Amino acid sequence: MSSRRTRSISLPAWLNWQVYAVAAALVVVLVIGVVALPRLINPVNTGAEAAVRTYMQLLEQGKYEAATAAVPVKIPGDTGVNLLKSQAAEGAEGKLRLISVSTGMVSGDTTAITVRYMVGDGAPQQAVVSVKPSKVERPFIGKWAITTSLAHSVDISIPSAVNRVTVGTISVPLPLAGADKNGYRHVKALAYPGSYSLISGTVNPKYLTAGLAVTPTGQRELVVTESQHEATLIVNPTAELSQWALSWAQEQVRACAEGSGGEACPAQVRNVAASQLTLQSLPSRLLDIDGDKFSAVGVIRVSGLGSQDSGVQVSVRIDATYTFDPAGNPQAQVIPQ
Repeated sequence: MSSRRTRSISLPAWLNWQVYAVAAALVVVLVIGVVALPRLINPVNTGAEAAVRTYMQLLEQGKYEAATAAVPVKIPGDTGVNLLKSQAAEGAEGKLRLISVSTGMVSGDTTAITVRYMVGDGAPQQAVVSVKPSKVERPFIGKWAITTSLAHSVDISIPSAVNRVTVGTISVPLPLAGADKNGYRHVKALAYPGSYSLISGTVNPKYLTAGLAVTPTGQRELVVTESQHEATLIVNPTAELSQWALSWAQEQVRACAEGSGGEACPAQVRNVAASQLTLQSLPSRLLDIDGDKFSAVGVIRVSGLGSQDSGVQVSVRIDATYTFDPAGNPQAQVIPQ
C-alpha cells in the first residue's frame, strides 16, 4: 500500500504582500480620516464661539473689568461716566442672560458670531461680533481677538431738581448747567448690556422724590441693550409739596378777589374794582402738579356787570412754576394769564 503525500496549497508570496499592503493602506486611510474629521467640524469656528461664549459669561456675571480686559472698548469721543465696572452691577435685580452663540459668515480669517441674550424680562436681543485668531494671547479668551465690544454709549436725562444719582455704587457727576428747554440735563455713560440699580436724590426729599420713568415693559431699573441706550429720570411731588402748592394757589385766588392779584388773575377780574369782587370759593385741590408746574382753580363772583344784580361767577385758574431756593424750600412764580 502506497502512501500519498499531502501538499498544502498556499498563496504566492507576491499575493501575500499585496494583501498586506491593501490592509495597511486601509488602516492609514482610516487614521487619516479620523484625524481629518475635526477639520470638517472646523475647529477655528468652534474656538471662536468658545471665546465669545466666555466673553458673554463674564458679562452675565457682572465681571466688567474682566470683560474689558478680554475685549478692549474702542468708542470715539467723550464717553462720559464709566460704568464698565463691577460696582455698577451691584444691587441690580434683572440680569443679562445668554440665550445662544452661533457662527455666521466667515471672511478670510474673520468669523462673524451671533449672540442672543435677554436682560431681565425684556425682549430677546441680538448682536453680531467679529472674531479672528490673534498672535497675542488675551485674558480669558486665549489667542483670539474679539474686535466688536458690546459696550454702549447711554444717555441719561436728569431733571434740574435731582442733585444726586448713583448707579450701583458708582456716583454719577451731574452738570451744574446746560439744561435743555424742558429743564433736563443730559449725562453720557458707557455701559455693557444689563440691568442697573439707579438711585437718585432731590434737593429736598420732603417735597420731591426721584426715580426712573417706568418703561412700557414695566422695567424700573436702568436697562441697557442693543435697542435701548437711554433712560429718563422723573421727579414726583410728595403730599407735602402738593399741600404747599395748593395753599399758595389759594392765596393767589384770594388776592384776585381783593383786586391785588395782578397778572395771575383773568381779565374779567383784573379790570374790575375790588368792591365788585366777592370770593366764591377757594381751590379745594390741584388740577395737576408735575416736575416743575402746578395748577388750581377757584371761583370769584363779579357784581355790577350789566343787568345781572346777582353777579357773574368767574373761574380763576392759577398756573405757576415752582423751583427751590438754595435751602431747598419751594418757591413759585405765576404764569401770566
